[in-house]
Amino acid sequence: MKSFIVFFLVFICLVVVSSAQTGWEALNSGVTTRLNGVYFTDEQTGYVVGDNGVVIKTTDGGTTWIPVSPAGAPNLYGVYFFSEDSGLVVGQSGKMYRTTDGGSSWVAVSSGIFSTLRTVSFFGNNGICGAQDQGILYSHDAGRTWTVFQSGMMGGGFFGSCMVDTGTGFVGGENSIFQPIFGRTSNAGVNWNFSVFYLNGNEGRILSLKFTGSDTGFAACRLWNGSGAVARTHDAGANWNTTLFGVPMNGIDAIETDSTTRVFVVGEQGLIARSDNGGGMWLFQNSGVAQNLTAVCFVNPDTGFVVGDGGIILKTTTGGEPPNRLRANPSARIPHTTQLIGNYPNPFNPTTRIVYQLANRSQVRLEIFNITGQRVALLKDEVQIAGIHTVEWNAGTLPGGVYLCRLTVHPAEGHASSRYFLKMILLR
Repeated sequence: MKSFIVFFLVFICLVVVSSAQTGWEALNSGVTTRLNGVYFTDEQTGYVVGDNGVVIKTTDGGTTWIPVSPAGAPNLYGVYFFSEDSGLVVGQSGKMYRTTDGGSSWVAVSSGIFSTLRTVSFFGNNGICGAQDQGILYSHDAGRTWTVFQSGMMGGGFFGSCMVDTGTGFVGGENSIFQPIFGRTSNAGVNWNFSVFYLNGNEGRILSLKFTGSDTGFAACRLWNGSGAVARTHDAGANWNTTLFGVPMNGIDAIETDSTTRVFVVGEQGLIARSDNGGGMWLFQNSGVAQNLTAVCFVNPDTGFVVGDGGIILKTTTGGEPPNRLRANPSARIPHTTQLIGNYPNPFNPTTRIVYQLANRSQVRLEIFNITGQRVALLKDEVQIAGIHTVEWNAGTLPGGVYLCRLTVHPAEGHASSRYFLKMILLR
């Protein structure tokens, strides 16, 4: 028992140290409501929208936030700005508001429908808007007027949208029978082609969509089993590859670097993950929070903002990496460090996914202990290559409570062995 108490105290110390190693800074938004959308025109000027008609604005990179909400606005979900002063927000009951003076005044715009508007995107004057009842609207005059392509369908909706040029745009969401649905237009919303697909065989919905060109795109998704996924395509949505996550993924953004595409995805339980090779490999980041995150916006490969529940706004200027752990080669696919990243979901019942990364080929032992120090599971005891690894653990009929995961890593000869600890909560 004495050795287990030492083990537990060491674990607590490691958690405290790990919590400090975050590349994300929590900003003071001045609000406590759920925030649903974020858009920055440059590193200094940005707008955030949320429940209860909240619109807040910053002109100093998030240091201070100014309330600029439209009078009487309902819950707002989508935001797009053409410049630092001109833009629009969309939300519940088909409501739209447009400003040309940085939010000092707003003009209500008729959308032509009454269902909730969830997403809006423009390229130049041409834009598209997705709605909860699988509604699609389009505008060719910077959002002053809108035409309804379709609306009033049973169930589903379009929750993500992206215009990539004056004609090409995409929407993503869910159809009436719970399949992820994807739409493409080549004439700025006048006509659409739709397709459905599965997320590694799972039903679900696209919640956020980002294309970096007419062919390459990424979708943040929620599966109907309560987990999440990121889907990516390189042929304009004809085919999709899916990476599964333990929690729903709510927001996604992608930005081109000199050599590749950097992608960020955010989700529930404070999850932030980054890919430096166009979604082929994901590394989890320490957001420093446990609340659900809803949307993400990057203005360059290093500077970005994330919003979520409880008025949370996070900012990074290091691509989400802790400043003292920046990589010499940001595009490298091999992890910079060995680390036990986390488990998702947590709490869980009865299955969770444990994620860790190895900087070198190593002998790995992954074990689970109960609160008395008794080992209840040996999940891995083998040599594994460098990279990110995911192991699923089913707690079966074990009683609810706190369990400790221990990762022991023996790298190649000449390197010291190391141990990493993680607390997991099983709810019954």
